[in-house]
Amino acid sequence: MSEPLKGQITNRAYSTKVRDYSGLLVGGGTPTDIDGFIEWKGEKALFIELKYGEIELTASGKPVAGKGHYGQMLAFERLCDAVHKGGMTCIFILCTHSAVPGQDIIAHECPVACYRFKGKWYLPQGFPTAGEAVRRFHDWDGNGFPLGIRCAQ
Repeated sequence: MSEPLKGQITNRAYSTKVRDYSGLLVGGGTPTDIDGFIEWKGEKALFIELKYGEIELTASGKPVAGKGHYGQMLAFERLCDAVHKGGMTCIFILCTHSAVPGQDIIAHECPVACYRFKGKWYLPQGFPTAGEAVRRFHDWDGNGFPLGIRCAQ
């Protein structure tokens, strides 16, 4: 049996368990999950969220509240902005997928719908996949926008 690749789920039985956070409701909020997070040497941080289907966006690239995700998107906005204000360059990418239940989501192939950077939402230039976005952000030199922009807020 070969060793799993770094980043692959090694225990599918545990990864498919549904987490019930309803008993943790305090002050109107419950915990949320984060689909992906990468940090590089305390200098850059990247958060990834993968959503099924199409995501409705404003003209500037901000996700439209709906389908019960408003609190999660607000939490990601605040987290990304706070990490950036704390001194790490931070980006949050929101991606879409079409995997049906029982089918794996191949994260690096998921298209980036929009991204959060320096307190604003943007539409990426050139419709990158999550894999391309991660590489572009990692290699980004700090000038301009890490994923380019089609339209700014």
